[in-house]
Amino acid sequence: MKITPGNTSRYRRVFFSAGLVAGILAGLWTFRGLIQDGKPPFWTEKVIKLIFGARLHLAGAEGRESFLFYDFESAEQIRAWHPSGSIQVTISSQNPLSGHSSARLDFLGGRYASAVCDNLLRSRSGGSDWRGFREFSLTAEASAEGPQLIALALTDLRGAQYREVMRLSAGQALRLSVPVDKIGRFMDTSRIDTVAIFSLNPPGRKSSLRFDDVGLKR
Repeated sequence: MKITPGNTSRYRRVFFSAGLVAGILAGLWTFRGLIQDGKPPFWTEKVIKLIFGARLHLAGAEGRESFLFYDFESAEQIRAWHPSGSIQVTISSQNPLSGHSSARLDFLGGRYASAVCDNLLRSRSGGSDWRGFREFSLTAEASAEGPQLIALALTDLRGAQYREVMRLSAGQALRLSVPVDKIGRFMDTSRIDTVAIFSLNPPGRKSSLRFDDVGLKR
């Protein structure tokens, strides 16, 4: 059809709609490429939160020298750590290990009670691939109920697992740092799936543990 002064506005609407659709498709393709490369654009987290809201708890910030999954400075961060067994998982603002708050685990006496985080690594592109980092670390502090035996368990997507045992005396705080190369001897560090902290204390014994600053360092 020939464009005339009478139907110009119609063609403008058609061209605008076609251009808008093309722009959206190009943007989605670019976004896909960035995610595959492990380099999401700066607005990714805001858009995902806007769409999914409280159902998704995103990992923390990535810096030049670190990738901080959780510092527990906001209440929503604790929701990514799911209790398994007789345990309570909460945020503690009393004597935080750093910042204003830490995560608190109250072991209520059940065997192998644990806090499991299985979406801190899936909720942000690049979080499951640890090969570009030197070490995984977190800070832990035992309560005053006596010595504790605590285990850190890392699992990859195939089910292979690495464990690190922490022995803490009453009230002791420590910085646990595990080389990624060491973890890689037991599992695929390019496809990390879950992180868990659980108690190896005797059944029936109650205790508590606070931990903070869960992340990776280059």
